[in-house]
Amino acid sequence: MLEIKTLKAPVDLEIKLPASKSITNRALICAALAEGESVLRNVNLCTDVQVMIDALTSINIVVAPLLVLSKVEGVGAGPTTGAVKISGGFSKMHGSKITNLKNSGTATRFLTALACLISGETYVDDEKMRKRPMRPLVQALRELGAEIEGSELPLKIRGGSMRGGKVRLPASQSSQFISALLLVAPYFEEGLELELTEKSVSSDYIEITIQVMKDFGVEVTKLPYGFKVLSQKYEAREYEIEADASAATYFEAINFLTCSKITFSNFPQSSFQPDRNFESFLAELKNGAKEFDLSATPDLVPSLAVCAATLNCETKLQNIGHLRHKESDRI
Repeated sequence: MLEIKTLKAPVDLEIKLPASKSITNRALICAALAEGESVLRNVNLCTDVQVMIDALTSINIVVAPLLVLSKVEGVGAGPTTGAVKISGGFSKMHGSKITNLKNSGTATRFLTALACLISGETYVDDEKMRKRPMRPLVQALRELGAEIEGSELPLKIRGGSMRGGKVRLPASQSSQFISALLLVAPYFEEGLELELTEKSVSSDYIEITIQVMKDFGVEVTKLPYGFKVLSQKYEAREYEIEADASAATYFEAINFLTCSKITFSNFPQSSFQPDRNFESFLAELKNGAKEFDLSATPDLVPSLAVCAATLNCETKLQNIGHLRHKESDRI
């Protein structure tokens, strides 16, 4: 049991943030598909990342630790951080059983799309993820040439080459459907032209996907109605994972609530993470803002809600219905 002690006075300290798991899991998929050896540095070996590493290992991608450091400074009993080497290559992969995904939506959806490329049969399942939506992603993969039994978990996927082409996708439940398709699209025979039939939720996380793909040598073209990816190949490389802007928001909330001065030794100065601007949300809240559209930044909702609850006024956090489909009903 974790004991949470009352803060009796404002604090003034500097901490080191853990690395972004959102960036890490996207980089792991790109590195796994790229021919050759990639090295990811400053990897946060949290549960979601370890689930992805274990799954990639099960499909014959070697992910070897190069260096594991002590627990992340300033985060108590958190996960460790280090560097990993990925011996990637699309041709190395083979079908396997991917289970025990520990309710990780990112890993489950990304790996489902990846399994469609892999020769042989892959079984994907996780008991808790059975309650979370998968159908739009599965339907889109089928239309692009995948052979899949089931529409929600468990899924049996007979992989191999994917035709690709044009597909329409609803985007109101999870941006992970979009990211999953984009990440594997370079390996479709005809590439991908993706039309979104609804405005995407968590849209800034799609930007993370596009940026990581670009960092590994693949371009995504934005269209008025969606995205286009030509048939390409990822390039193996060394890649530094930047600090997690989402983790910073909890400490920024403490600053707001207690007049503390917690700063970060490694906060990225020019980040593409959506939660990098949380302090500006708090400034707006302090200056009397009453409504916030959080459709693109769902991870800000808990911290912003707690901060807003301390004010003597009503604050509306809008367009957050998709939070009911997370690992829990966050609302």
